Amino acid sequence: IDASEADTAITTAFHGPERLRRPVRTLRNRVVREWCARDGAPPAQTATPPERIGLTEWDGKPLPLFRYSTMVPTPETVADFEEMCLPAGESAGLVRDVRPAADIVHAMVASAERIIADRLSAAVTAGREAAAPSHLAARLG
Repeated sequence: IDASEADTAITTAFHGPERLRRPVRTLRNRVVREWCARDGAPPAQTATPPERIGLTEWDGKPLPLFRYSTMVPTPETVADFEEMCLPAGESAGLVRDVRPAADIVHAMVASAERIIADRLSAAVTAGREAAAPSHLAARLG
C-alpha cells in the first residue's frame, strides 16, 4: 500500500529454471537495490548454488527458496522477503487499501452504472432536442 511507481524497478536479477534472465518489474527490495547498484552486471558465478533464503510449499511439498529465484511468496512462504522476487507493476502507486475482490468489483460496477446512466440521459436529451421541431425544443429543455 505504501509503494509508489518509484518503488519498482525492471531488473534481470531474478532467474532460475523457471525464468532465464528475462526482465521483470518488481518492488525495490534489498536484492534489487544491490543488483541495480552493480549497473545490472550479474554476480560472479560460483560452483555453489545461490544462498537459501527460505521455504515454501509447491504441490503440498516443501520447496527451498534460493536467492535470485523468481518464485513468488505464497501464504505458506517463510523467507527473507528482502531477497525475493516481488512482482509489481507501475500501478503499484495507485493502490490505496486492501479490500476483498468482490468489494472492488461491486464498486467498479456501481461507478460504471452511474457513468452510463448519466451519459445515456444526456444522449437521450440531446437526441430529443435535435429531433424536435425548433418551436418544441424550447419546451423540452
